Amino acid sequence: VVSTQSTGQTTWLLPMKYGGIGSIIAHEITHGFDSQTTIQWNNEDLELFEERRECMMDQYDKYGRFNGSLEVNGKLTFNENVADNVGLQIAYKAHLNNWKSARTEFPVAGIDITSDQMFFISFAQMRCFKYEKEALEATFYGDFQTYSPPDFRALGSIQNTHEFYEAFQCPQRPETMCRYW
Repeated sequence: VVSTQSTGQTTWLLPMKYGGIGSIIAHEITHGFDSQTTIQWNNEDLELFEERRECMMDQYDKYGRFNGSLEVNGKLTFNENVADNVGLQIAYKAHLNNWKSARTEFPVAGIDITSDQMFFISFAQMRCFKYEKEALEATFYGDFQTYSPPDFRALGSIQNTHEFYEAFQCPQRPETMCRYW
């Protein structure tokens, strides 16, 4: 969020909108494809889907413990993890399409970041939550766990996005990136 000093008004710049609410809208649209029963798979596509599914479940399983004692279950959180990852990728493509005609960066007083960096920062900020331990356990854990904790929802999606590493010029990247596209 950028505040204008002269008016005191808050402005959401377009990269922030795409990274924030755009990724959430794309996440929800992705849920339309959660069930394999809605898709006619050929053997090659089904094999590729299963391979990518295993990659993502293993990735989230390896995050291990959160908040000292609670573990992420990649199998139980799979649909939400896919929606987070694909939602980020779709929102990023929309962000790029928006900037295609005028791909020049714009200055924001006092902030030295690119529009791509602003996009990813906004995405991560949408996953910032503070929970009491009891609420965390009730929301994210148990036999009905469907969501990874917010930290891992942001980390997992960003970890699987090449464009993040390019935007921030990160010299190291994970050996394995789990992508659906």
